Amino acid sequence: MIGKSLGTYAAAWAADGSVPAVWLAPLLTDPSCVADIARSPAPALLGQMASLQVGQALIETITPPSRIVAVVESQLKCNMKVPCDIM
Repeated sequence: MIGKSLGTYAAAWAADGSVPAVWLAPLLTDPSCVADIARSPAPALLGQMASLQVGQALIETITPPSRIVAVVESQLKCNMKVPCDIM
């Protein structure tokens, strides 16, 4: 599954069903979301993070850490557009 921001609340469902997930701009300030991502036995990719440090701290709580495919810091804005010069 792919969830963005508030979609992170589906992490409990994904964890219960062992569903691989991509979490874009995950709600890492919500302890229940973090716990659900951490307890899921399925692979996950964390992306569009404001800080790689936050993502790395989450990975340290996950066993085994190999379930996390990648933590990606991104310049994407909330609208998922990459900043660029048109002219």
